[in-house]
Amino acid sequence: MQGKGKTRDAAVLWAIREAVWRTIGTWIDSKTRIQENRDKVVAQIKTITEADVRSFEVMDTQVQNGGFIVKVRVSVSKKKIAPKFAKVFPDVFTLD
Repeated sequence: MQGKGKTRDAAVLWAIREAVWRTIGTWIDSKTRIQENRDKVVAQIKTITEADVRSFEVMDTQVQNGGFIVKVRVSVSKKKIAPKFAKVFPDVFTLD
């Protein structure tokens, strides 16, 4: 996943959040459901931190136009992010 930011850490966080966004899209069976709940999903994505993914590894870092571009390998765990998305999609992210 690629991330951009003013700092390296901000770019890494962007990449992690992008990975979570894409992964959620694969778990939710309908793009319509994602769009109907877009504001709620975006709000939860903004709360994602490094602790919410199983693991991540920065593969490449570049400095460009005063900012950072990183390539990050991210492993997203459904169990780890379930608490943040259970209210939006309870049928997909059960907490049991």
